[in-house]
Amino acid sequence: MKRLLLIVVCCLTFQQGWCQQLIDVADLTLKLSAGETKDLYYTFDSNDQIVFGFEEVNLKPIKSLAIIEEASQSVKYEDYEVAQIKGKAISVYKRGIYKFRFVNASLLKGKVCKIKIQRQLAAGGRADFNTSVKWVEKADTTYNTYTKKVVTGQREYDVQRSRRVLARVDTSIVPVVNRVERVHSKTNLDRPNYSLINFSLPTNLAEPNVFLPYRTTEVVSWAYSVGVGESGQAWYKDANKKAGARAVANLTVQAGLATGGTGALAMLALEGVSLFSNPPNGDNCIFSVLFSQNGQNYILKNASGNSVAASGQITSLKQGSMTLKLENDNTIDAINVDVKIVACVITKIYQDEAYTVKKSEPIEELKTFKEPKIAMRKVPVMMD
Repeated sequence: MKRLLLIVVCCLTFQQGWCQQLIDVADLTLKLSAGETKDLYYTFDSNDQIVFGFEEVNLKPIKSLAIIEEASQSVKYEDYEVAQIKGKAISVYKRGIYKFRFVNASLLKGKVCKIKIQRQLAAGGRADFNTSVKWVEKADTTYNTYTKKVVTGQREYDVQRSRRVLARVDTSIVPVVNRVERVHSKTNLDRPNYSLINFSLPTNLAEPNVFLPYRTTEVVSWAYSVGVGESGQAWYKDANKKAGARAVANLTVQAGLATGGTGALAMLALEGVSLFSNPPNGDNCIFSVLFSQNGQNYILKNASGNSVAASGQITSLKQGSMTLKLENDNTIDAINVDVKIVACVITKIYQDEAYTVKKSEPIEELKTFKEPKIAMRKVPVMMD
């Protein structure tokens, strides 16, 4: 009987020693950089006990340490500001993966940690159980539900608008110069043998502004005539006589006659049609129109010459101040020069006009959409 009892006690002692068998899972040094968090993953069998040891080599605590069951994300052990742990035992009730998380919250210094993880086998536990994990890719599908406006049709409607339109165009002949100029001879001791007549063309206007005017006036051309003495006057009257014959049918000529007998000059200014005959015989005059640009003086080429009588239309220079120079090359006799200059001015009158335009706009409705989003992530799985 005593022998049997001794055998039973020995068996129980042996069994207890076997159950307390510890198997190393990890014995490593872990370096945590400043502000770094690291996770270690290992698999444990059911009824195992995790025996965990930890030590920061300089005994400087890390921010936190936790042991987490991966499947349920339940925390099995957690500690803060920890520098050393010796033989912490944690029971494992079912086979699974456990995550060991180490957090260094210091932003300036790294930490070096000695870590030892062991399995304490339960009775009948497998010593050859594989505690490693492997990483596989897993697709996580989530749905992004959102609402947005969608176009379901079009709606048409009328919009009242206003535009500025040309209502009327008037043509007028504006006298600029109408005078007889005395030009002395080359031998005159008191006066020079030339005369200068300054004149300015009408200024272009836009009222109330150039961007959206109700009224504009614009010089489109101008014309001149120069005639010396009685021959020149007869030459000018002959041209106006021809213009009078056309006055009934030509509004331009009528406008010219209404402004003081400049019908021929009016037609020349607007239409470029000359009713002036060839210059007659008589005393001549050297004439030229002078103007300035950018501080330089120029002669208007098609408004200069040497003749008893001359005329011309100008369309190249239609704004600004100019000077007509009359020169007498006669040695003894002075001359009388009849000078006429007219400008052709176009006046445009605008008015506001109402009109309707068709517009359309989309008909929008709120609709709900469900959009799948697939994200791939790596997860640990058990090897055994």
